[in-house]
Amino acid sequence: MAGSIPVVPPLSMIAIGASTGGTEAISTLMAGLRPPLPGIVIVQHIPAVFSRLFAERLDAECFLHVKE
Repeated sequence: MAGSIPVVPPLSMIAIGASTGGTEAISTLMAGLRPPLPGIVIVQHIPAVFSRLFAERLDAECFLHVKE
């Protein structure tokens, strides 16, 4: 039907992935997000010893609760 608006199902999850240099991009993206949102899963290629610190930093910087 011409002119009809497509039906978009609600999101059940948002997935974000980045390589080692992507921490600043993820930080910028997360700072712009506001609830309500579906669950967000982030895959970040960084050494394991830094992942907890990165999650804590995101939790402090954005409006969403972030945990490792």
